[in-house]
Amino acid sequence: MKDAEGSTSGDNGETKAMPKVSVIIPTYNRARLLGACLESIACQTYRDFEIVVVDDGSTDNTAEVAFAPLAHYFWQENQGVPGALNRALREARGEYIRFVASDDVLLPGALEAGVQVLEENPSVGLVYAQAWEVNEKGMVTSLRKPGFAQGSYVRSGRKEVGRLLFWNHITCSTVMVRRRCFDDVGLFDPQLRVGEDWDMWVRIAKKYDLAYVDRPLARYLKHTGNISMSIDIEFLDYLRPRLIESVFDDPELGHLYQGLKGKAYFVYHHYIAAMAYKANRMGVARRRLLAAFKSRPGEALRLRGLMAFWLFLKTLIPVPMLEAARATVRVVRNHALARRHLVQAATGSSEPLSLFSQARREGRTMKDAEEDPLSSGGEPKVGPKVSVVIPTYNRAHLLGACLQSIARQTYRDFEIVVVDDGSTDNTAEVVAAFAPLARYFWQENQGIPGALNRGLREARGEYVSFLASDDALVSQTLEVEVQALEGNPGVGLVYGQAWQMNEKGTLTSLRKPGFAKGSYIRSGRDEIRHLLFADHITCSTVMVRKRCFDDVGLFDPKYSPLGEDWDMWTRIARRYDVAYIAKPLGIYLDHAGPEGNIYAKVDPWTLERLRLRYLKQVLQDPEIGHLYQDVKTKAFARHHSVVATRAYKAREMGLARSHIMRALRVRPQEFLGPKGLAMVWLFLKTWMPVPMLESVRGVKGVLKDLVLTRVGAKLGLVRCGAKQKEAPRLDEPQEGVSPAGMGHEGS
Repeated sequence: MKDAEGSTSGDNGETKAMPKVSVIIPTYNRARLLGACLESIACQTYRDFEIVVVDDGSTDNTAEVAFAPLAHYFWQENQGVPGALNRALREARGEYIRFVASDDVLLPGALEAGVQVLEENPSVGLVYAQAWEVNEKGMVTSLRKPGFAQGSYVRSGRKEVGRLLFWNHITCSTVMVRRRCFDDVGLFDPQLRVGEDWDMWVRIAKKYDLAYVDRPLARYLKHTGNISMSIDIEFLDYLRPRLIESVFDDPELGHLYQGLKGKAYFVYHHYIAAMAYKANRMGVARRRLLAAFKSRPGEALRLRGLMAFWLFLKTLIPVPMLEAARATVRVVRNHALARRHLVQAATGSSEPLSLFSQARREGRTMKDAEEDPLSSGGEPKVGPKVSVVIPTYNRAHLLGACLQSIARQTYRDFEIVVVDDGSTDNTAEVVAAFAPLARYFWQENQGIPGALNRGLREARGEYVSFLASDDALVSQTLEVEVQALEGNPGVGLVYGQAWQMNEKGTLTSLRKPGFAKGSYIRSGRDEIRHLLFADHITCSTVMVRKRCFDDVGLFDPKYSPLGEDWDMWTRIARRYDVAYIAKPLGIYLDHAGPEGNIYAKVDPWTLERLRLRYLKQVLQDPEIGHLYQDVKTKAFARHHSVVATRAYKAREMGLARSHIMRALRVRPQEFLGPKGLAMVWLFLKTWMPVPMLESVRGVKGVLKDLVLTRVGAKLGLVRCGAKQKEAPRLDEPQEGVSPAGMGHEGS
C-alpha cells in the first residue's frame, strides 16, 4: 500500500504490480459521504484498480473512513480542488485515471465500461457517460446527459470543443482519462476554484478524440455542499470568458470556432443573468440579458432567446413576491417528485426513480439498487444471502474501519444491519456514509443481548454474520463461510481464527482453539465439551444459519454484560454441527477505555456469577448434561482459575487466593500440570505489594512492545497508528475451505 510519504511496497517489501486504473477522489470534510463513495467502488466488477484519496485539509474523521488498504490516503494542507486533483495525479500509478467526487457514487460496471472503450479506441483520450442526479432526500431528480447526443459515440475532440464552448456537459464523476494525456496537456489549473474540470476537458479535447457512453455510470448528489452552488457571480464572470477566450485565441484551433463566437457569448451572458436573478441581483441580471441580445441579436427569435426574455420580465417583479412564488414552486415540485416515487414503487415500475427510493426504504445494498437502471428489466431481487449484524455503543471512531472491512468483501450478496444501542456520539453520521449498504437502527440502551436481538429481527439474510463494532473482517471472510454452510447442510455455525491487535496497531497473537489441529466439521455436542472450559469462538468470525434462531431462540438478556455469545453458541451446538476454518477470518482489537472490550471491564464477582450460571445451565441440562459429567470437576477448576486471574488483575488479592484454593480442592491433580504451576505462581504473586507489582507490570509492558515490534518487522507486519487497524497480510486472498476439504471429526 502507499503510505503518507507515497512509498509503494508489498507485504514482503516487494514492489506491487501497477494497477490498470487509478480511481482518484479529492475530498474536504465529507467523511459522512465518503464511505458510500468508496463502497460503490468496492462493488465494481472490474477489479484491477487502486483508489487514491486526497484529503485537502479536512478537520472531520475522513482519515478513519478512508481505511487502507481499500484506499491509499494522503493528507495535505488545503489547496482547493485543483491542488487535491494534482496531488492525486502525482500519486496515481494506473494507466487510466477515473475521477469520482467524494459525494458521488459509481454504478456497477462503471470502471469496466470505461476501460473497454479506451482499450478498443487507442485514439480516445477521454470517455464520459450519463449520471443520475439525486437530491439530499435520495430521490433521483434528473438524468445528466448531453442534450445533443443521440447515442454512444467516438468522435474528434475538436468537435467536442464546439459543444464545450457553451456548457460543461461532462459530469466529472463519469470521466476516465488516459494517464498520458496529462503529460501532454499538463495538470489542473490551481487558479480555478471551480471549473478546473471544464478547463481540463477542453485542453484534452484539443489533442485527443472523445467517447461518450449513452447510459448512467454514476450517481451525482446535488446538495448545498456542492462547490458549483457556492461560487460567487464575480468569479463565474471571470471563469467563463477565460474558458471561451482560451478557445477563440488558440492560434492552432481558434479559427475553427469563430462562427460560434456570438452564440457562446450569448449563452455566457444568459447564464450569469440567471445566477444573478437567483441571488436577487436584478439590476445585474437585466444588464447581462441586454448584453446577451447585443452579442447575438438573432437569438431573440429562438427558444433560448424567448427564455432570456421571460427571465428579463421576471427581474421586474418585486423580490418579496418572487420569494413567495419560489417557495410555492419548491413545495409543488417536491410533492410531485414524492408522488412520482410512491406511484412508481407501488406499481413495481422498473424506472430508476422508484428503484432508488424503494432501495432506501428497504435497505437494499447499493449494488442491488443501482444495477437495475443499467439493465433492461428482469425480476426484482430477493433479500440478501448474508446479513452482517453489528451492535454498537459510542464507538463512532472505530465503526468506520469496521464498515470498510465489510465493504471490501469479495462476496457481494450481503447487507449490513447496524444497531445503535443508545449512542451519544456521531455513530449515526458514520453509518450514514455507508447508506444504503448499511441499514441503521437506533434504540434505547438495552445492552449487547438487546442490540443483537434487534439486529436479528431486522436481518433479512439466510445467513447471519456477527461483527463487533471495534473489529474488522478479512477480505474473503463472507465468501469462505458461505461456502462452508452451502456445502454442509447439517452445519448451523461456522467460525474461524482472528488476529488480535493492540491499540498501537500491532498484531499480538492469533486467537484460535488450542485443541484444533486443522479445519473440521463435527457434532455440536462434541464442541460443547470444549466450550465448557472457555468460549474459544471469537464472535466476529461467526456465521450462523438464521433458521437456528427459530429453533434455539434469541440471545439471553440475563447474560449481561457478557457471555450472551458463549450461551448462544452452546445452544446452537446442542442441535447442529459446528464447522471451524483454520484461517484468520477477522481482526480482534484488544483495547481499554470506556469504549474498550467489555470483558476487560467486568469485575470478578460478575464474571463468577455469569460463568457459574453457564456451567450449571449446561451440566444440569436434562438432555445433554449427562454427557459431560466426566469433565465436570475440570470445568469447575478452570472456572475458579479464570475468576482468580480476573480478581488478581482487579487487585482483589483475597478473592484471587480464595478461588485458587477452591480450584485446588475441586481438582488437585490439575496442579501437577502447566496450568497448575501457573496457578501456584499466581498465588505467590497475590502476596506481593501492589506498588512492586505495578513496577513489574510496567517493565513487562515495555519489553513486550519491544519484542512485538521487532518480530513484526521481521515478519513484514506493518505497525500502524492507533486509528488505523491494518494487517497487510490479511487482505491477501485467503485460501478458501471447500466442503470436501474440511475434515469431519467423529464423536
